[in-house]
This record gives sequence, C-alpha cells and structure tokens, in this order.
Amino acid sequence: MPYRDKEKKLEWDRNFARTHRAEANARAKEHYEKHAKEKRVYEKEYYHRESLRLKSLIREIFGDSCAICGNKQNLNYHEINGKKHPYNTLAKLKYILAHREDFLLLCYECHKAVHYLLKKKIKVEVLLWAIKH
Repeated sequence: MPYRDKEKKLEWDRNFARTHRAEANARAKEHYEKHAKEKRVYEKEYYHRESLRLKSLIREIFGDSCAICGNKQNLNYHEINGKKHPYNTLAKLKYILAHREDFLLLCYECHKAVHYLLKKKIKVEVLLWAIKH
C-alpha cells in the first residue's frame, strides 16, 4: 500500500532501518567476505597481465641490452632528465611509455655509474657521447 503522506512514509522507513540494521549489516559483511577474495585475485591477475604486456612493449622499443655496455642482465630504466618517476611498477611502465624519449635502458652497473656522475654534475648526454666516440 503506497503512502500518500510523505512524512508517514519517511517515518516508516526510519523505523524499518532501525529495526533491521543488524540484519542488513550482517548481509553486507557476508557479501563482502564472499566477494573480496575473488576481487583481490582478479586484480592481481589483471596487474600481472598488464605488467607483462607493458614490459614486452617497452622491450620492443628499447631493445633488450644496456645502451652503454650491451649487457643483457639486470636491466633498469634511467630517466635522462633526472626527474622522479612513479614507484609503482604499472604506473612506472605507463610513464615510461608516455615519455620514452626521456629514458635509457641500462644495466645495473652502468645505471649506478650514471648516478655517480650525475652527483658529480656531469650530464648523461656527455657520458653517452664519450662512450660512443
């Protein structure tokens, strides 16, 4: 039976909510517990798939060896202009794709050397030019 008086309807709704609050909370908790694990598994799988896809795309762009020495192990991405980039892996990979001209693929040792030279205020472009010539 629909209420014609809106105030009575509002009062009835409030009373119903008060009397059935515990029951509704229990149902919500049960629903959350049932679906939370499935959601976490799905998100983890998505993150993994997306990460692999972006890594393979980046490898196609940058190659699979260090830009300085040609080493193929322990590769890192170095941002030439020295800006901070996202720490999160997926966000970082998307950032690298968006700003690909600002990055170099370096092995761990060369990456460490470049940062040492940057602390000494030597530009990376000068270092790369010196190595290539």
